[in-house]
Amino acid sequence: GSGESYEALETDLVGRDIGETGTVEIPPGDGETGPNAIGSPVTISSPDLDIASSDVVVIDGIPHLVGDVTGDGIELRPTSVEESHWTLEYEITDAYHWADARDDDVGSPDRTRDGTDELWSTFRGNPSRTAYAPDIDAPTEEPDVEWFVEADLVDPLPPVVDGSNVYVGDDGSISSSGRLLVLSRETGTLEREFEVDYRLGGVTVHGGLAYFGDDRENTLHVTDVESVGVDGERWTAEYERRLQGAPAVVDDTVFLTSGFSPDEEGYVYALDRADGSERWKRTLDDATETAPAVTEDAVIVGSEDHCVYALSRDSGETLWSYETGSDVEYTVSARDGRAYIDSRDDALDTRVFAVDAETGEELWRSDEEAYAPIADGQRVYASGGYGGFYALDAATGDIEWELDADETPADHPVAVTSDTVYTGSVKGGSSEIGAIDVETGEVRWE
Repeated sequence: GSGESYEALETDLVGRDIGETGTVEIPPGDGETGPNAIGSPVTISSPDLDIASSDVVVIDGIPHLVGDVTGDGIELRPTSVEESHWTLEYEITDAYHWADARDDDVGSPDRTRDGTDELWSTFRGNPSRTAYAPDIDAPTEEPDVEWFVEADLVDPLPPVVDGSNVYVGDDGSISSSGRLLVLSRETGTLEREFEVDYRLGGVTVHGGLAYFGDDRENTLHVTDVESVGVDGERWTAEYERRLQGAPAVVDDTVFLTSGFSPDEEGYVYALDRADGSERWKRTLDDATETAPAVTEDAVIVGSEDHCVYALSRDSGETLWSYETGSDVEYTVSARDGRAYIDSRDDALDTRVFAVDAETGEELWRSDEEAYAPIADGQRVYASGGYGGFYALDAATGDIEWELDADETPADHPVAVTSDTVYTGSVKGGSSEIGAIDVETGEVRWE
């Protein structure tokens, strides 16, 4: 609608005619009636429809409705209804998907699968937590500052970004409430703000909805991004203890982890994306401090009991577990059949471990001390144990290049594109960011 041309997207977009027609009735939502009542979501499905959850659908005939493809069909959810309920005819005219979107590789975050333009929708960019975004146009030369906002944040969380907005969470503290700020991506103008009673937890944006926690009430809030707050709330769900990192939204399921301190139980949840109802809940023997990393078959989480667990996406049952030498406090990164873990080994040296994502078998561990890995499929990028930075071969763990502490612009890997890895850290009381060539290790800018 902006009139801009995106040639790279046109190349990878696959479309086909559908031509499915029918009638849908939108009932009132939550008992509401009268002008502007928001109706309940309904699902239309047909065994003849060649539509997958990776598709974007185009629907004619129904104003004020958004169509989300789920595992059961197309969920139609009203955005504005001027009467208590409607009965309308519709036609699904077309469906589109990105060329690589039907391979179920949740580690490919360049575009989400419900058609939204979520460029960086959750912690580390995607549900697999790889921080890999090959098609994002990020600066390879030192950038100019386009806007700057003083937000008075107590404990800022990593921002997430969609086509219009930047979502910045403030986790707050014991004495101050958490907040979710919605800023204009173009200008930095504060568009909306939502305050929770206690600490916020992680933030995820998916399908026009924002997912975030309130740790006073132990409640996950799901709200429209255009009306963040109570007025736009879709549903809530309760969890035990503190939300640990951003939820992962994959197809029709929301995965989240919660827990708090060692020697207390940790929890992993799978919720129905439509209404927040619990599909399964798994209790771990010890607390977890990691966000869930989701692969095609598994939800992978670390625990304070020195183990990483891969749980079935469908049932929550343990597929495998892998024991390190100490607590697993950093979120796992999973890509191309491997899960990358950081933890201390038996000698209490911090290492990056690579395990088979299907079996949990150890494939390699780094020779040098390293932590906080992210992955692009070819390399794993990790902080060095003493302020340096490593690029490791993803298949073998061998060092491809390294920077010592004096050479590294910032030693914590944040994101990686097709040609550049971006880093950030706090050094000497000041924040720094940098860009490094993925092939050579040459510092592009800092």
